[in-house]
Amino acid sequence: MLYRFAVSRPLLEVKGLTKAYGRQVVINDLSFLVSEGEKIALIGRNGAGKSTVLNILTKAEETDTGSIVALPWTQIGVVKQHEVLPDNISTETYLESLSGKPVWEIRKLAAQFGLKTKELELPPAKLSG
Repeated sequence: MLYRFAVSRPLLEVKGLTKAYGRQVVINDLSFLVSEGEKIALIGRNGAGKSTVLNILTKAEETDTGSIVALPWTQIGVVKQHEVLPDNISTETYLESLSGKPVWEIRKLAAQFGLKTKELELPPAKLSG
């Protein structure tokens, strides 16, 4: 009898991440692995380092120590809670400039979130959250 086990591919591995601002250590020896298909959440009090972790993962900030391995098929992105969106260009143009993806791909991805051509023609600031 043949048994098959589905093994999900790793997407991101963080080992021993540490970040301090002066004497204040915000992240101390953080390690985790995220595999394909997993859903994760960062939960913690204000000032616990959640945003710092995301900034480090998106390379907006550097780590003091530790390693981050994002495998080639991994895409990391952050949607900011209080993003100031433009009101002078279309959403389609905004997403194209932000992502570098062609219009056809933007339309395909937008459709997965229920955005139709009509919404993509509006400025991002006019759309609901």
